[in-house]
Amino acid sequence: GGVAAGGKDNVWAIVDKDLYHFDGSKWKNYFEYNDVLRGDYESIYNGIKLFGTAREHNLYIDKIEALNKEPITPDSMSAMPPAVETDSLGHILSQKPMMEPGDSTMKAADSVSVNAEAGADSTAAIIGHIVRIPYTSGIPYEITDMEVDQSGRLWIGTEFGLLRYDSRQWHRYGYTTEKIQENTTVYDYCLNKVRGDSTRAERLAHIIRSVNDLDSDTLTAGQEILRYANPAGAKIHDINASEKKVYFATESGTIYYEYRWARYNEGDLSRRNTLAVEEHDGNLWFATSRRVMVRAAAKGEVTMMHVNWLPELANDIYYEFFSFVQNIPEWGTLGGNITFLSYGNISRTDPTGNSLGDFSAFDVALTLSYGTPLTPNLSGGVSAKIIYSHLSDQGAGAEQGSGTSTGLALDVGLLYRMSDRWNLGIAVTNLGPDIAYIDVAQADPLPRNLAIGLSTYLVKSDYNNILLTAEMNKSLVGLNDPFSTELKEIIYNMGAEYRYGSFIAFRAGYIYDREGEVKTPTLGFGLAYKLFNFDFAYIPSNDNVPLANTMRLSLSVGI
Repeated sequence: GGVAAGGKDNVWAIVDKDLYHFDGSKWKNYFEYNDVLRGDYESIYNGIKLFGTAREHNLYIDKIEALNKEPITPDSMSAMPPAVETDSLGHILSQKPMMEPGDSTMKAADSVSVNAEAGADSTAAIIGHIVRIPYTSGIPYEITDMEVDQSGRLWIGTEFGLLRYDSRQWHRYGYTTEKIQENTTVYDYCLNKVRGDSTRAERLAHIIRSVNDLDSDTLTAGQEILRYANPAGAKIHDINASEKKVYFATESGTIYYEYRWARYNEGDLSRRNTLAVEEHDGNLWFATSRRVMVRAAAKGEVTMMHVNWLPELANDIYYEFFSFVQNIPEWGTLGGNITFLSYGNISRTDPTGNSLGDFSAFDVALTLSYGTPLTPNLSGGVSAKIIYSHLSDQGAGAEQGSGTSTGLALDVGLLYRMSDRWNLGIAVTNLGPDIAYIDVAQADPLPRNLAIGLSTYLVKSDYNNILLTAEMNKSLVGLNDPFSTELKEIIYNMGAEYRYGSFIAFRAGYIYDREGEVKTPTLGFGLAYKLFNFDFAYIPSNDNVPLANTMRLSLSVGI
């Protein structure tokens, strides 16, 4: 048995394999409505059947006849729920009260109860009568869990998959209908499906015999059977209904339902036997036979980065970055950052070379970002930025004005999760008008860029993970060169990361820029402790690389 509640007046229970509902006043294993469209019990069964087997059919007809042998009196009708009108498939067309507001007498058609003769004959006309409709004829499988979701739908987990009742009809998941092509046995049919694996064949044969309620081991040509299709038909260990999604821990992996079905691809849960799913304080806990995995509720994070840019050229050229991100449930993730690049102090001279003092030059950008899942496997994001460039506080020579400018730019990106190991990303950055200083006619284009990246996990386990990445960057400024030249201008980046648990990571990469004559390895590592993540990256010394000996340090703090 099992119990599930969607409120004090919406409680479901299974007792002796029969489904009961509590509406706040009494328990019933049936509902009542004024059947104005159907004419016999056969059509009622066809509209609400769950398994479609001969045994279910016979049990259901016997049950509905037994429930409707006793007349439904006007007193009992006055306390009934609203009448339900349905079509031939069992879909609710409308609901209306048995009595019109202010009317103390019942309509004649509604006051007629099902008599003993109609109950004894399943083909007797019952149009216009109040009928007791059983929820089921009984659920023959072992019930593993029950849950009522936020929409009031009842989910029932069994040893042979998921069932759902939504006050209109039953749904069964995880199986597909297949027609047998030639006479065979259940075992031989399954052996062919699993390519000769006898262990899997015996297991599949047990499922097929059970879900199809087969009395014989023989399958005949033309016969239709239900065949296991996906994890929704596996043994259901646990059901957890969150605000928007319903998670299912199954013998064949973790899945969830949110308008559509999808595997839960975090870690290796999509393929691993999952025993339980629990939610506490917005955090999801997944238990398998080997470990417990926690998906922490999305929180905010602050990141800071410092880079000494071109340290061999000057010590006052540096890069600073500060960002903040915050997830907003059901909306997505908002973020903002400030980027500051100092070009250091620069000496000003007159046309004859006499010193006129020093001035500082810098660029600063303020960015606001938003990202959100578009589908279960595709996410998108957009950033809008304001750029302020301060190259000089005054023009050179006879130029009037200052060497400062303000511009706007957009970044857009997509991330596609191809599987639990493969990801593909694409981003176009710095889309916007040219930036002008003193002379608008000599405006400079923003550094528009196209980046395409691919990543895959070569090893993905509880404690050891090896990630490989590849990325290509192409400047979108100009694009006036021949195609072969444009290809030569692509910059390639490759990298690998080994991570032990969530504590430490070692990284190595390579930059290949043919046009800019940059060909150099890169190194890095990361450390994580509680809320803190520290990352370090370094380009080794190389006389031919402009950014040689550049160290990048960043710190991220969860809040």
